[in-house]
Amino acid sequence: MSVIFISVLKLFMMLFAGFAARKTGVIDQLTTKGISSLLMKVTLPALIFTSMQREFSPELLNESIVITTLSLGVYGLYFLIALIIGRFIGGGKKDVGVYQFAILFSNVGFMGFPVLSSVFGDESIFYAAMFNIPFHFFVFTLGVFLMTRGHIENVRFDFKLFLSPGIIMTVAGFIFFVFSIKLPTLIFDPLKLIGDITIPLSMITVGSLLTEIHHKELLAGWRVYFISFIRLAVLPAVVFLFVRLFTDNPILISVPVVIAAMPVAVNAPLLAQEYDGNALLASRLLFISTLLSLFTLPLVLMVLRAVM
Repeated sequence: MSVIFISVLKLFMMLFAGFAARKTGVIDQLTTKGISSLLMKVTLPALIFTSMQREFSPELLNESIVITTLSLGVYGLYFLIALIIGRFIGGGKKDVGVYQFAILFSNVGFMGFPVLSSVFGDESIFYAAMFNIPFHFFVFTLGVFLMTRGHIENVRFDFKLFLSPGIIMTVAGFIFFVFSIKLPTLIFDPLKLIGDITIPLSMITVGSLLTEIHHKELLAGWRVYFISFIRLAVLPAVVFLFVRLFTDNPILISVPVVIAAMPVAVNAPLLAQEYDGNALLASRLLFISTLLSLFTLPLVLMVLRAVM
């Protein structure tokens, strides 16, 4: 348990380093935006691909299919919970859409992958990449719908968003895995080094992003705490009970539960701003849930280890 807590604490120390760097002017908004783009388009895809350079086995192939299928079921549960909460949470249509988005989508890329890698090792990234495939589809369809419903009509979806580097490298990595194609060392080693910087760089980026939220408006409103509680505590328990119905494999249980325990997705305020949603509310949810996850995430990991 102490190892889990220390691993998570190290990640949050990187987050605070990013926060301090932004506050002291070492990096600015433009730099943060550039680093975010570098992460999502270069380093994270490299991390995903290199983690999938594994020896093929029918068992591992079956596990990858199982965890992708479980992911679809998990998002179905998220959607039902979001619909129920949307009926009584109150607030305007813009606010309800943001709350529902926060329930549906967690911070997988910037925090999920680093936490899984730190606590469970690089092999967990393979399963996380497979589990995360539906995320890319739903966030740019259902997610955009939630951010726009009630105030924007005839929204055009850019289907090129589905061809993100993360998805492309996940598919490529899976093909290489199935056909046992191994990259030569001259290519694999630099690619792995690029992927390895994802963990510190992603946490620094989250820390920098959190400085963009106005401090006077950060802590107001019970709904933000309620949604954060659902996101950080209720959903991991629901996901654990759900996946245990279909498998007793520790890694196939741990990956979905840890991803469920992540705070609100970083792209929540970005999509809210892009589609005229309540970007301030999305930013507050991002900040509060990320801050609270410093305390809830070690507890979730400890409980998970204890019951497995």
